[in-house]
Formats: sequence, structure tokens, C-alpha cells
Amino acid sequence: MSYPYSDNEMIYDRQKHRYILTEIGIANGMNVILQDELNMTGVMNTAGAIKDFLNDISFFVYEYIYSHSTDRMVTEYILAKKPHMRDVIKTAMISQAKYLKDNGDVANQAGINFGNMSFVSLEEIRGDRRISPYTKSQLANAGLLYTGRMRLYKRIKYREDY
Repeated sequence: MSYPYSDNEMIYDRQKHRYILTEIGIANGMNVILQDELNMTGVMNTAGAIKDFLNDISFFVYEYIYSHSTDRMVTEYILAKKPHMRDVIKTAMISQAKYLKDNGDVANQAGINFGNMSFVSLEEIRGDRRISPYTKSQLANAGLLYTGRMRLYKRIKYREDY
């Protein structure tokens, strides 16, 4: 099999150079039908909202990985071309989807913790708190949050076939 590849649970977007879950991937990974969830909240354009939600999950996970990388090109290549990374990304995105479903996008919060009426810095909200603790753990265990230098033993063909 050639990597990256798309299936009914996750597609590889060749313009954005990242995997994005599908509605089927969410349904199988979370046992949730996004269409039903959005209908209950009264969202009018469910197709657009679902597309945005799935894109946001992918964006948040990939940007979190890249924020720890010393070489984005190498990291992007590894995420696209290494077979075991596809499952890591899929699992991390499902964890992130659960987190967003349960908590909303905390980056959109105002910086006030109404539970104890204290302020939270916007940098903290829009940085580390945006990512699920489970997602962070999965990415760290896969070595994707390593901030040292990565070496590849062959020259990569950056964005030539992915």
C-alpha cells in the first residue's frame, strides 16, 4: 500500500498535507453520528458545520505536533509517509474530537474561569488547554512531541508524492 492514503474513515488532503477524519471515522471511533448531534443543537447548515468540525480537529492536532517540531518538513513527511503514523494520527484526532464535543473549543473562551471567578491567560487557553490530555499523551508516546533533532537516513522527496 502506498502512503498517504484515504479510506472511508480518514482522508488525506493533498492541499493541506494532513489527514482529516470523515463522518464515518467519527461514528466508528466515538459511536456518535455528527448529523444527529448537530440536529439536536439546531444547527441549520449541518454539512458545513461537520466539515468545519472535522477540519478543526485535524488542524489542532497537526499544529500542536508542529509546535513541538524542530523541522516541520521532516515531521510532515513522517506523518504522511510512515504507515504506523496513520493510526497514531487517527487515534489522536478521535481523542481530540471527544474533547471538543465535551468541552467546546476552549480557545474561544474569554479568559474567565466562572467556577472560581478567576482569570486565565489567553495564551494558556489558546495553547495547551486547546488540546486533549489524551491526545497529548498519544502524540508523546509516538515520539511526535520530541523537540530534538530528527534524522532521516534517506533524502526525503518533500511534497513530491503526497
